[in-house]
Amino acid sequence: MKNIKQAQHISEVVLRRVINKLTIGIGEVKFSKLIISELKQGGVKALAFEPIVAFGQGAADVHHVPTKNKLQIGDTVMLDFGTTINGYCSDMTRTFFFGEPAKRQAKIYADVLQAQELALKKLKAGHRNCGEIDYATRSYLGKKYPRRAFPHGLGHGVGTAIHEWPTLKPNSKDILKPNMIITIEPGLYFKNWGGIRIEDMVVITKHNVTDLTKFPKDLKSVILKIK
Repeated sequence: MKNIKQAQHISEVVLRRVINKLTIGIGEVKFSKLIISELKQGGVKALAFEPIVAFGQGAADVHHVPTKNKLQIGDTVMLDFGTTINGYCSDMTRTFFFGEPAKRQAKIYADVLQAQELALKKLKAGHRNCGEIDYATRSYLGKKYPRRAFPHGLGHGVGTAIHEWPTLKPNSKDILKPNMIITIEPGLYFKNWGGIRIEDMVVITKHNVTDLTKFPKDLKSVILKIK
């Protein structure tokens, strides 16, 4: 637990630092390298996985590989990365807006955030069946955006590997138990402009859940100033 908390803390420190370096015209590949450089400077010896850096339409790709795509005003900026400390991983996704978001973008962001909050509330209320939690969250977004609900599981275990048991996905029979660390990461994706994913890492307790991800995710906090 201590190692994962430390890994997450480093990731958040780096995220705060690098988002201030987003400027018009910077490329995804260059920004990915910047994240890696900052992580190494922070004492990280090994990444949990290669950073996902996606600007604009690239964020419609769930597992986007950074390209030469350059940041433009109005783009969404999806950043998904993690670190390792003593072999234990962290994982986090935040989606930002480079400049004021359009009303539709802001609405979609609010709905994804609400979907995540729904899942967290179920966990806090004692729900422990992975399939049921996934279904409730997926149904919430599916009613608002038919056929758009996230094309991936709601979450997964995190430990010495970035993707471990249990798995929160449709029809999963996995049961959450105390001290398990999992992610909660609903998302919506649109080919014409991009996507929104919000991912927190949480630890399961006997009757509750503790969020290990402290980085802000309210709409105001994810709107970046244009530079």
